[in-house]
Amino acid sequence: MPDVLAAVDDAVKRGIADPNRLCVEGWSYGAILTNYVIASDTRFKCAISGAGTSNILAGYGTDEYVRDYEAELGVPWKHADVWLKNSFPFLHADRIKTPVLFMGGDKDFNVPLLNVEQMYQAVKSLGLESQLIVLSRPVSRHHAAERPEGPHGPRHRVDQQASERQQMSVESAPATLDQSLGLDTVVDRGKESGRSMIHYRATPAMCHSGNIVQGGFVTGWMDAAMAYVTMAATDYEFSPLSLEIKVSFFQSARAGINIAEAWIEKRGRKTVFLEATLKNEAGELLAKSSSTAKLVPVKR
Repeated sequence: MPDVLAAVDDAVKRGIADPNRLCVEGWSYGAILTNYVIASDTRFKCAISGAGTSNILAGYGTDEYVRDYEAELGVPWKHADVWLKNSFPFLHADRIKTPVLFMGGDKDFNVPLLNVEQMYQAVKSLGLESQLIVLSRPVSRHHAAERPEGPHGPRHRVDQQASERQQMSVESAPATLDQSLGLDTVVDRGKESGRSMIHYRATPAMCHSGNIVQGGFVTGWMDAAMAYVTMAATDYEFSPLSLEIKVSFFQSARAGINIAEAWIEKRGRKTVFLEATLKNEAGELLAKSSSTAKLVPVKR
């Protein structure tokens, strides 16, 4: 969050932003950050927070991130202090002075509406000017408004996806996934060299703000390159099931060719530790990634 406020300070100093008309807004993770910002700084005259969460405890078991929560925060009954620390905006809602417009989908199974409603109720109880808009249609592909029930519900779907990943064949795995990621050329799978090199072609449809590639594609390219080198190194007997992936962004990726390279840092009997980079055609470093993955046998 300090980097966000530093950017605002710089924009005001340069005369780009009017300090008396500042507004902050975000959707999904951007809404989480928005809530943090307004709970920490009162300079903003308005805020828009869509499909975010601030009481992290409310998300446990109700959204799609239980595995991430337990891996990064630990279980709440053993690490309550960490969970409370990450619930800062909700537990310090009394510090918010900025009028807020909250938005969420009534059938959003990614970040259920209750996460938005709790933050809205908190500021309303404090007498702060705020509004809540509940959308009954899909708000984005990431926050679909349809919540399938029964065997097609989100938890079943997550389990099914994990099972399908374990069972996929080497031939069928890359076809639709790599096509979705914009695969251009597999220069090297890493069988002999120990380093995979994959060229991905970013289209305007993958970009925001004109010509900046959405960060999910950047992560996906490096993750896919790490999968290629892992499968090649194991003679295609194992597929990596990501347990954790960390990404550092250095420059914006742009439409056109982007080059992902990956290699194995360390390999155990059941776990592999991987590194990857993403560069543009000029060789400039755009992002780096590290991943811990479980080696899952490929069923043919």
